[in-house]
This record gives sequence, C-alpha cells and structure tokens, in this order.
Amino acid sequence: MFLRHSVHRARDVVRKLASSQAKRAVPNAFSARFMQPHMRLLSTSAPKQSDDSEWKNPVVKAYSDKERFFDWDKVDLFATDASLLGKMVMFIQLHAAVPHSNVPFDIPDFLDGAKHAIDTVLRTVYTPAFFDGALNPAVENEEFALLRSVMGSKCVEVLLRGFSDLAKAGCTKFDLTQLEIKDVGLSNVLLKDEADEDNTKSILLQVAFTMVEHVTTTLVEDGKETQKSNVREADCLWVFESKLVNGEPLGWTIVQIA
Repeated sequence: MFLRHSVHRARDVVRKLASSQAKRAVPNAFSARFMQPHMRLLSTSAPKQSDDSEWKNPVVKAYSDKERFFDWDKVDLFATDASLLGKMVMFIQLHAAVPHSNVPFDIPDFLDGAKHAIDTVLRTVYTPAFFDGALNPAVENEEFALLRSVMGSKCVEVLLRGFSDLAKAGCTKFDLTQLEIKDVGLSNVLLKDEADEDNTKSILLQVAFTMVEHVTTTLVEDGKETQKSNVREADCLWVFESKLVNGEPLGWTIVQIA
C-alpha cells in the first residue's frame, strides 16, 4: 500500500513539474574545488546523442524518462533519507547535465566507481605509510601520491589532522582488518558554469554512504604497548566533482568529506 501510494505521488509530482516546465537549478548545498583529473577510479558510460530539440528541456526529458526514475528509485540509487521530490529534482539535474541526449547522466555506473574510490581511500589511510606522513609532513610516498590524485588538498589535510591527533593520543599503529561500504546513494546534484571561454560546466555529486570499519589499534598507555580492537560504523557524505564535455566527465576528484 505504502509503495503504491509513493509511486502515485511521485508520478503526480513529475506531471506537475513537466506541465510547469520549470527551469530552476538545485540550490548549492555543498562547496567545491577544482578537479584533478589524474586517476580514473570512476568511469561513466557515453550517453546516446539526439538532435531532437525537445530533449533540450531537462524537465520534459525527465518526464519522458520517468520509468527510468522509478527503476532507479526501486533499486535505491538515491540516498535513503532523500524525499521523493528531492529525488525528482536530482533526476532533472542529471538530465540537464547531458543536454543533447535523451538519457541522463549515468548514475548507476558512477556509484559503482564512487564506491570503489571510497574503499580505496579508506584502505590507503590505514596503511603505515600514510600514518608516517601524518607524523612527518616531509614524507612523500606512493600512498600520498594516490590520495592527491583523487582528492582535493583540503580533504587530504582533514585526514592527516585526524591521524595526527590519534598519534598525539598515544596511537602508534592501525590494522584495518575488515571494511564494509554499504548503503551508497546519491544525495545531491549540482551543475555549475565554469569561468572559461568554452562555457564548460562542472557537475558535483554528493554521495551518502555508511562505512563499517574493523580496526585493531596499537597504542601506548602508562608506558606499556597494548592493542585494542573495535568496530566503528559511521554515516558519511562525500562530494565528487568533474568538468563535463558533451556530458562526459573528464575526471573525478573528491572535493569534500564529512
């Protein structure tokens, strides 16, 4: 009953959006930095092109493509706390990201890549090499090169400060024994114009996910070295940014973590 009511409600909202042919943009709900297109941990399939002028209106496109929206919603591609209206606005923005195509930006493919990128970053920060860098800013190694290729400098600094604080508290080593990334979903979409001669756009995708970390921590307490194992579960929001050329991302950078 609830699902049936939700679908009917969603269809009504989409019809209202289509009839009004609104052209409003999503508010800027998160900040962004310039992308660094060094490492393609995320891939996005090429959109199909269309010359039909009706596809230039993202509201019309989204309404015509409403079955895809219902399919995406059914498999939880959107964040669990997103409202139906919020999901629809995101869907319209994903169509606006690819203005000359009858299909939206490929979110299923993006989320697969985002999950892999999140997993890679978290496993990297628990390595001894990264912890060495948190203790000594002069350290340069492959782990730091990897993080800087997929994250903005502010994000790397946030991670460094966190592990530096743990070191001051007596921690000397971390062993990540198990990591689970779950409930990965799209939480927000932002399109912004770049200040260049080509009038290019950037897309920012906010991803909500839950991480479950099983970590064994080695620390010194009262002059004695001890080990403690714990399980930490946390809900996170990371923002990914890329410039777009003909609806295709040039390369992704993680520009915000929370």
